[in-house]
Amino acid sequence: MKKEFEIRKAKLKDIPELVVLRNEFELFYKKLDKSKFNPCHSRKKNLDNFLKKSFRKEINSKKTQILVAEVEGRIVGCTQSKFDKSEEDFKSKNFGKIISIYINKKYRGIGISSQFKKNIFDWFSQNKVTWISLDVHRKNHFAHDLYKRWGFGDFEIKMFKKLK
Repeated sequence: MKKEFEIRKAKLKDIPELVVLRNEFELFYKKLDKSKFNPCHSRKKNLDNFLKKSFRKEINSKKTQILVAEVEGRIVGCTQSKFDKSEEDFKSKNFGKIISIYINKKYRGIGISSQFKKNIFDWFSQNKVTWISLDVHRKNHFAHDLYKRWGFGDFEIKMFKKLK
C-alpha cells in the first residue's frame, strides 16, 4: 500500500521535528563515512540550539525555502534551498543551492524526493534562478545517481583536511 504524503512549507511550529530529522541526517553521514576527512565527526554533540536558531531564521527568510513532507501528520522529510545574487562576472543574476534533502529511511521510494524536486525547481524559477548547485557525499551513490537523473552534472571535488 502506497503511503500518501503532503509537501508544504515549513512553519515555526515544525522546528522540533526538523531538529530531529537533521540529527538523523548527521548520523547518516557519520555512518556513511567514518574517515578522518568527514567534518561531521567534528560537530558539537548537541546541535539542537544552533539548529533551532538556524531553522527559525531560514523559515522567515525570503531567500530560503524549507519544505517538509508529512505522512499522517508526522514530518518524515525536509529540504532546504536558498538563492542569492551571483558575482558580477556571471550572466545569471541569481544562483540557487539545494542545501539538503533528507527523507526518513522508512518513507523513501514513495515519490517524496520527486515532489521536493518539482517544488524546489518551481521556486527557483519564480525567483529567476538559472543555475542550481548542490553537494553530495562521494559515498552516497543513491543520491548521486538521483541528482544525475534530475539533470545535475559533476563539476568539482570538495576536499577537507583537519588542522590540529
